[in-house]
Amino acid sequence: MIKMNNIPIIGSLIFVGDVFLNKGDTIHIDKEILRYFHSCDIRSCNIEAPLESDIPAVVKAGPTLQQSKVVVKEMERNGFNLVCLANNHIMDHGKEALVSTLDTWHIPCIGAGMDWYQATRPYIVEIGKMKVGFMAFGEAEFGAIIEDSDAGFAWVNHPDTNHIIRQAKKECDILILQIHAGVELVDLPLPEWRRRYKELIDCGADAIVATHPHIPQGWEMYKGHPIFYSLGNFFFNTDHTHPFWNKGLVALINIHEDKSLSIEVKGVQRQGNTIQAWEDEEFHNHTNTLCHKIQESDYENNVNLMAVDLWNRVYRRHYENGINGVSSWNLVHLMKFVKRLFVRKALDIPMLLHNTRIESHHWIVVRALNQIYKKQLNHGK
Repeated sequence: MIKMNNIPIIGSLIFVGDVFLNKGDTIHIDKEILRYFHSCDIRSCNIEAPLESDIPAVVKAGPTLQQSKVVVKEMERNGFNLVCLANNHIMDHGKEALVSTLDTWHIPCIGAGMDWYQATRPYIVEIGKMKVGFMAFGEAEFGAIIEDSDAGFAWVNHPDTNHIIRQAKKECDILILQIHAGVELVDLPLPEWRRRYKELIDCGADAIVATHPHIPQGWEMYKGHPIFYSLGNFFFNTDHTHPFWNKGLVALINIHEDKSLSIEVKGVQRQGNTIQAWEDEEFHNHTNTLCHKIQESDYENNVNLMAVDLWNRVYRRHYENGINGVSSWNLVHLMKFVKRLFVRKALDIPMLLHNTRIESHHWIVVRALNQIYKKQLNHGK
């Protein structure tokens, strides 16, 4: 899992996935992993939610989260020195909770702020006489800054994003983007995100490190620049049945004297409150498979099959809920429909926004419906 060159290394950066601590637990990291982390200049993660408070949750589709304030002490104690706040939960309790969260951390936070300009301000640090910049963005989830004056997190598809990245690159030698986007709990990144990330590389980014799907996805090099499509979870202490929910990737990016980059990828897994190495045969076989999948000739066809499956299992129901309707009848659907008639008669605007505005949801539903439509045409319907 190594891509190296012979040019001397002047600095190293470590990135891990999503962090969520929902109670006051400690986070123990295996000594060998800590030693590996501490050998690097930057150690960064995505903090998935604001810190706990009495501030009420906002109205949105999907769960609202806040995490224990202990996470600040634990991540800083374990040597992390940069956190990404550009994600779909950081505004779950509104502007006041974001302010409190920003004020509580003692290390730099990127990707969120009181307006677009604060949220997109790069953090620049000198490493080996080279200026290295860091920025963070997310897709158009609740809390994304759509209007420049809004508080929230930086939107990766904002009309000004490409220009902001070009300008940031003028201030530094190396520019790293952390992006929170993608379809959750699937191991294939969407072609639309692959194209967008490559466009951001062409705008001046030197590497893309993505999170949000909560399980690992593959990675690739584009014009000598690494793109990690999902590091998965690092420490996310909520229960889930997915076999890779508690297994994630650690991305090491080495910076060389000639400004080229090389990478090394390791695996970690959470066992209770402890982060341990995940370096067994399963890790190597699984990650090799993930990387091969995105290069295979039938990659796009496999994405389309995945889209239709998700439409049938997940998104169709989301649209039914949004319009207070039902597309197929059985006793369970009938009971839910009757309940909605009495409890909620209006359209569920947050759910409809969730379905249509968030890029991953929009793109995968369009893919699914295109496939279903083609099948109907072929059958003369």
